[in-house]
Amino acid sequence: MRSGMSNVARMTEPRTMKSAVALPHRQELEQELANGAYWLRDERQHKAGGLVGTYQIRLNIAEDQSLNGGLQAGGNEHADNLHFLVESLSVNPDRDVACFLLRGSPTLQYWVFEDEADGTYLGSVVGHRSA
Repeated sequence: MRSGMSNVARMTEPRTMKSAVALPHRQELEQELANGAYWLRDERQHKAGGLVGTYQIRLNIAEDQSLNGGLQAGGNEHADNLHFLVESLSVNPDRDVACFLLRGSPTLQYWVFEDEADGTYLGSVVGHRSA
């Protein structure tokens, strides 16, 4: 494993994948998984309050880029996804959060955040790699 990845272990998929939640890019995710991509779960203990600041900063950047026309197509969707994640994390800062990363995809970067206790979908962060 690369440095920085020592706290990540190959795990089962997020519970969100088996739920009826409106997961952004679900079809694209399912295709990537069918083509050999897999989920890794970050094994570190995360509290929602410890994550919210990071994603608030990312949201601010996405909103600034969107206002200045610096985002490509899908930029507003990215900001909307980050807004949903920040709001979800802010509701209960003491909530334990499980983080999952899609690996093995040549084109898609994807994180899913869930409530550790009950698997409630808290949000996701999506990115696309250039070919």
